[in-house]
Amino acid sequence: MSTETLDSMFGIFWFFAFLANISTAFFAADVGAKKGHGGCLLFLLGLIFGLLGLIYAVGLPDSHRLKKDREWQEWYHNDLMAQLRRMEARPETGDTSIPKP
Repeated sequence: MSTETLDSMFGIFWFFAFLANISTAFFAADVGAKKGHGGCLLFLLGLIFGLLGLIYAVGLPDSHRLKKDREWQEWYHNDLMAQLRRMEARPETGDTSIPKP
């Protein structure tokens, strides 16, 4: 093989490697945006680190789900505290059942 052939093969290899990094960068940005994180930062991570940036984006927690979980925990905690206050406000009758709202 001549050096010209090797140089052209080397150029083709880097061209396809660059295209692969671009595609992983877009995938990382899309996954991050769907999970509620910044797509631009994840695009840059995918562009610089390639497949590792995409794996990082996939491993991020879903911020929409975390927000819903926090809201549910807050509601559940408030409901329990309200039940305890109602129980404490009742006179001592010996009844230990939780009153129905």
